[in-house]
Amino acid sequence: MTPTPVDPSYVKDVSQQLIRDGYALCPQVLDAEQVGRYRAEARALYDEEQRQIAAGQRDGDADYLMYRDYGDHIFNLARKTRGFDALYEHPLVIETLRATLKSRFVLTQTEMRRPRKQVANGSANVFHRDGRVLLDADLWVVAFWILEDVTLANGPTYMVPGSHRRDLGGDPEDGRAVPVLAKAGDLCFMNANTLHKAGPKLDDSSRWVLIITYNQWYLKPAVDHTRIFSPDEVDELSPTLRELFGYTSMPPADERKRMYTCRPWEEVRSELLLPGGHNAGASHVGSAGHCAAS
Repeated sequence: MTPTPVDPSYVKDVSQQLIRDGYALCPQVLDAEQVGRYRAEARALYDEEQRQIAAGQRDGDADYLMYRDYGDHIFNLARKTRGFDALYEHPLVIETLRATLKSRFVLTQTEMRRPRKQVANGSANVFHRDGRVLLDADLWVVAFWILEDVTLANGPTYMVPGSHRRDLGGDPEDGRAVPVLAKAGDLCFMNANTLHKAGPKLDDSSRWVLIITYNQWYLKPAVDHTRIFSPDEVDELSPTLRELFGYTSMPPADERKRMYTCRPWEEVRSELLLPGGHNAGASHVGSAGHCAAS
């Protein structure tokens, strides 16, 4: 995907809505060709998942055991494919997060979901918050990339506006919750502390959505992406992806070599441990300086 300029006034409006309401919907961010390409990538991952399940290769895997009864769910996309990289660093996402989080941020996890009709309800089907602490701050933001239309019949997400800052009290079933209906190609942002739930799946239509979660750089992510790629693979990443995958905010292990966490990849490359415990390089580069907001 070729990066396209993002209108600063549009970014400001989206960020302000996200800060105020706890979510914001951006229509038609992807065109039909892009949607088709990402949907094909999602289906290829799903087909491979089904092949592994049929072969008994997933029986003991933690992610499969957790989600197998609650719809189709594939976790940690970054380890399985590079086909979604452009979405992780999409200009609208990056600029909106910069305006909202006002600091550096990293990917905490990547996943894709598709609800199934008539399956047992799980924790996603009751009102909950994905964030760890309810407070007046923006620490985690979720980006939902809609690959297939979301309707009232195929399990939309219900959100309670304004519930990300404080507990509004009462029962969220009292009519305050709003179903987020969307078209393929739309992008929805959500503060992870916004009270929300998955609605019931009433029909047989397919509804794939990519769910990309980001958090402030100083919070521990759900997935340690710095153990996924080799140094040579990181060298090939864009500077933005290096930062998103956490390679420029790796804490130092040796206080004699480095004292600050946020440093350029070129300065920390030699510290990256490869599989088997081998260092990526023999020499270290000393560093100094604080982590500046980007």
